Amino acid sequence: MQEVSDLFTKFVILLLQYNISILCFQVDTEVDAARLSPYPTLVVKPAENARSLLEGEPKEVELWFERRLLCNCPDILAGFSALFSAYYVFDLKYPKEVINTMTFLDGHVLSANKELKLGVSVQRIVNVLHA
Repeated sequence: MQEVSDLFTKFVILLLQYNISILCFQVDTEVDAARLSPYPTLVVKPAENARSLLEGEPKEVELWFERRLLCNCPDILAGFSALFSAYYVFDLKYPKEVINTMTFLDGHVLSANKELKLGVSVQRIVNVLHA
């Protein structure tokens, strides 16, 4: 389980290093609910600033849905688990802007959805990782 937790932490760091923002994920010290996506969104609050995540766990990890706080999570792994669970529980489809990222994380990293058919671009990433 530690390997999966480390993978998600590295995923967060990768997003930060390349200044990538994705619809279902946000790193910020404060949350402006009006600016959040109505989709389930994982909000990671670092201890000081976004770069402080390189040195340790975040101060808070929250799951928001329809611009309301749904739950607090103890760490990033639990946050991602809650994020994918929200899509399952509320029977939601991944937004088209992040479908490849979410499909990859859900279908390959978490192995939560074994029947999930990976798209061609996602399958290429999986093949490279296994090479």
